[in-house]
Order: sequence, then structure tokens, then C-alpha cells
Amino acid sequence: MNLKLRFFMLALLCSMLNVAWGQDKYYVAGTWTNWQDNKIEMTKNADGTYTLANQELEAKARFKIIKVVDGSDPVWCGGTADPGTYSWVTIDNHTNIDLIVNGGEDFYFDIAGTWTITVDPTGDTPKLTVGGWPEWEYYLKGDFNEWGIDNTYKFSKNESTGKYTLNMPIALDQKFKIYGVRGSEGKWIGSDCDGTEFWVVEGQYNKDLALASPGKDFIMKLSNDYYWSLEFDPTAPTNMKLVLRMPIPFTLKFNTLATDGNYYYATMGNIGNGNFIVPEGVSVSNVIVTNNGTINRTELDAGAVISGERAYLVEAVNPGDCTFLPTDANPTNDGLFEWPNNMLYPFMEGETAAIPDKLSSEYTFYKLSRQSSVENSVGFYWGAADGGPFESAKDNSAFLAVPKDIYTPKTNPANQILINPDDNTDAIWGVSTTEQGSNEAYTLTGVRVKGNPPKGIYIINGRKQVVR
Repeated sequence: MNLKLRFFMLALLCSMLNVAWGQDKYYVAGTWTNWQDNKIEMTKNADGTYTLANQELEAKARFKIIKVVDGSDPVWCGGTADPGTYSWVTIDNHTNIDLIVNGGEDFYFDIAGTWTITVDPTGDTPKLTVGGWPEWEYYLKGDFNEWGIDNTYKFSKNESTGKYTLNMPIALDQKFKIYGVRGSEGKWIGSDCDGTEFWVVEGQYNKDLALASPGKDFIMKLSNDYYWSLEFDPTAPTNMKLVLRMPIPFTLKFNTLATDGNYYYATMGNIGNGNFIVPEGVSVSNVIVTNNGTINRTELDAGAVISGERAYLVEAVNPGDCTFLPTDANPTNDGLFEWPNNMLYPFMEGETAAIPDKLSSEYTFYKLSRQSSVENSVGFYWGAADGGPFESAKDNSAFLAVPKDIYTPKTNPANQILINPDDNTDAIWGVSTTEQGSNEAYTLTGVRVKGNPPKGIYIINGRKQVVR
């Protein structure tokens, strides 16, 4: 057998026995592998580096790198040092660590995380890099949370810009300052507090405020009627933008009795300056009464933007509270909620229903209500005798004002306009019957049917019935 063939056969045999031929291997051994007992082999990359990724480690985990050459005995990179000595791996010292100089000690970091450990043996000496360090998180500390860390006051990161924002109310004379946290590290932005104050006064919002004023706390000297938007750029930590952006969110409380069995209803109006987002599970609509007593409405669903100065009929899937969050976006189809497209008007507790620059005698006034003993009776009812003006019992509600030259009910009960829970259209329709117990029929649009009605669905004695 010639020499070349002998070398070929030897190489093949080594391959079959899984013996590395001229190839180094690197392993990670640490507290989570019981050191060498369960050491983990690193994956070799195309660029000659070795990687062990996605190691979820608790705080105070320690490790070292082991090198195996051509199947020989394992060798600790850098040798071994005295027991209990550590080489600290930190955010400021975690790349290109010389494994020969520093490798004799255990590598150690005191925060938990998901780590990627990389060895680069391509240079003069192998180098260690540890990736996966947690990002900084930023919080607002102040009088409102007793200067503690609270997720309610945590800044949100905009991944596209890298900036952090927080929307919140800041009351008059409250102090506040930004604090950064990364693992066990923490730091004040703009240096530590020293008890001095930076006053936020008229003309100092909607622009950058210096954070570099050594140790100063911000103190609000403006009204607390608004939400403030604080924008912080950690790449330029000497500046923070404080913006008078939006009003306080509005929470609407639904009366659990105001239901037709399927949905819950409420009115709301004049809920604040600016615009708001319709929450999930909720829709808002306008209300228009036509000359035949039909009340039509157009709904805006969750995610739509509405003006805080209009009045709305609100429909919800579930009872309880729903919160309308403020937004800078423009209202969705705001014209729907202006006269003559909306006959709902906002008023506050103690105010009397009235239309600006109009005579009350020209209108019939209704409030949202329900007859407690009557099924499917949620609707608009007179708030006072003969449909006259009435006083609001709560803030941020709305009344329905129907011009008499458009619709004046001629029959009893003239004091109600019901919401039909069984109607598949987006309509609220008027119900007019001659007297309780009569068999006169009306179409779903409120038109009286003379004689025996043909097959269909009608309103008979104030209830929907099917004629077959």
C-alpha cells in the first residue's frame, strides 16, 4: 500500500471514530452545568468563532471556557486561579476579553439574563464576548409615588426612534425626576438629587428642558388639568422634552340596569378638551330623529377617535367602567356629531337642558332611561312633564333635544323612544301606539299599517311581533 493511500485510510478511520483531525473544540462549563460534568459544546461559526446562545442564567452564575485540541484532554483557558477569585463581566467590560490573561478566574456577572457566549480564537489569543445584556429601563420618581419605582410610571420605548415616553398627570407643586435601572444598576438622569428645584412654568413646555442642571428636581408650577407627555432620549441625556399634550383620560360608568339584555347603554358629553380613543368592546353613535319618528344613528367602533366636546350615545358589550384614552389624532368623521347630524347635547350635573340661542318651547327633551318592570324598555324618555327642559343628575352626560317642527308624537305613550334590541339595523326607532291593548300595527320605521297587516315584522302594542 503506497503512502498516500495509508494517509487516506488513517483519515477515514479518524473520521469514523469521531476524532477531531486538526480541529479545536470549545466548551462552556459553569455553575449551571456542574462545571465539567455537563459542559456544553459551543457551535463553530463560518467566521471561525464559537458560540453558545440563549443561556438563561440566574444572577451570580459563574463559568469558564474549556478548550480541547484534537481530542486531547480538556484544558481550562488561562489555567485556574485561586478558588473564589472572579473576573467580573459587566456592560462596560463584556467584549474581547483576553481568555489567556483573564481566563484563570471564574467569569461572573451579578444579574440574571439570557446570555450568548462567544469565543473568537482567530487572533493571537482567544477572546471572550458575552452578549444579551438587558437594556436600561426608565422610571419617573416623584412626590406622586413617594420617589419609588412603580410600573405605573415606567417610560415606554419607541423602537423606531429609540426614545422613551410617559404620559401622566402631574399636579401642581409635585416634584419629579427620571431614574434609570439596568439589572442591579441604577442612576439618576441629570445627576443625583440635591434638594434644589427647577420650576416648570408657563412657556417651558412643548420644548426641551435641561436635565443637566446638577441635582435639581423638576417641580410643576402649572395646572394639573392635563396629561403631560415626557419624552426622554438616552442618547442625548442632557435633554428631556416635557409636552402639554392631552387631557386626562375619561372613565364612563355604565348603569347595569340600562341594558336590553344584549348591550349596555349610556350617554356622555363634554368629557374633556382634545380627542379620545373609543375603547375595545364599545361603540359610540349620533342620534337623529326624522319627521316620522324614526331615530337613526351611525356607529363608530373601537379604535375610532372622537372629540371630547361632543355628545354621544355609547353602547358596550359588558357593564362596568370603560376608559377613553386621550390622543393627538384627529377625530373620525367629526361632522356626524354636529347639528343637524346629531340631536344629542352635552350637559353637566345641575345644568338644565337647553339649546344655545334656541327657544326651549321649540323642542322636546329626552333622557336615556329604562322602565324597571318592562322588558326591552331601554330608550329615551321625557325628563320632565310634557317633554320640557330638565336638570342633569350627573356630569358629562347628554340629553336628546328633538325639534317639534321635525317630529311631534301625536299618540300615547308620547314620552318614549325605545332602543330596539332585536333590530339588526343600526337604528333606534320611535314607537307610537294609540292606547295600551289596541292591536294597531306599525312598521319598524314607525309607519301605521291600516287594516290587517301582511306577513312581516311589526310593532303591536309597543312590542315587536311577527305576522305570519
